[in-house]
Amino acid sequence: MTLWLALDLIRQQALPLYIILFLLSGLILGSLMTMVVSRLQWALEREDVDPWFMWRPASHCPHCQTPIKWYYNLPLVGWLWLRGRCHHCQQPIDKLYPFLEGATGGIFALLAWVYPQPEVVLALALLSWFLLALAVLDFRFYFLPDSLTLPLLWAGLIWHSLMMPEQLDDALYGAVTAYLAFRALNIIWFALRGYDGIGRGDAKLLAALGAWLGWQSLPMICLIAGVTGIVGFVIFYGVRCASRQPLPFGVPLALAGWGLAFWQTWGL
Repeated sequence: MTLWLALDLIRQQALPLYIILFLLSGLILGSLMTMVVSRLQWALEREDVDPWFMWRPASHCPHCQTPIKWYYNLPLVGWLWLRGRCHHCQQPIDKLYPFLEGATGGIFALLAWVYPQPEVVLALALLSWFLLALAVLDFRFYFLPDSLTLPLLWAGLIWHSLMMPEQLDDALYGAVTAYLAFRALNIIWFALRGYDGIGRGDAKLLAALGAWLGWQSLPMICLIAGVTGIVGFVIFYGVRCASRQPLPFGVPLALAGWGLAFWQTWGL
């Protein structure tokens, strides 16, 4: 609770500083997110992977393998400084880096500006970080790793147990109901069509959202995700080929859960 009090005091005495603190935190965690996404992509393309691949080797150019100096690793600033190209080989650096860093920093700053309670800001910031990372991974690689979905689920349960214990049962029911419902739907789909229609990663992501938002939110999450997913998918791929493309359902699930989390906490 001391952390909440300290942050609340900073907010009351120096709101611009408070927002800047969250902005910088978002930029740093956005940089961490780009590392997670890029290294998971690297791991997916290989069979024999070092168990510590997420943390070693040190940051390096994916083209020439040259280690990246620490000042080029500064979130957003480093990419702009290098003008989006490796300092050594001049190959382009993925625009995903500044996008995720800037988006995460902007979201964190917006949360700090909108919500008066530091604990709510921290909870929504944590949720936003996970959902953005999962949405990008599913959009790019059709992959929702347990290393992100399960910590997100447990974070939701821990949040309720510490801050809202009276709603812990709703969170538990939400997690269990969401997972079992999606798995049951996939069993039925498999029996009818002969292949999986809903990935286990989608079921675990919905379970995590159930842990954060409670079982009462599940119908609305599924409705919003279903509608936005179909509409967005048709617009993105076109009507002709949409029916032949797999749907990265984690993206609309993440958007629906994120929007509903904002809606539920608005005005707190």
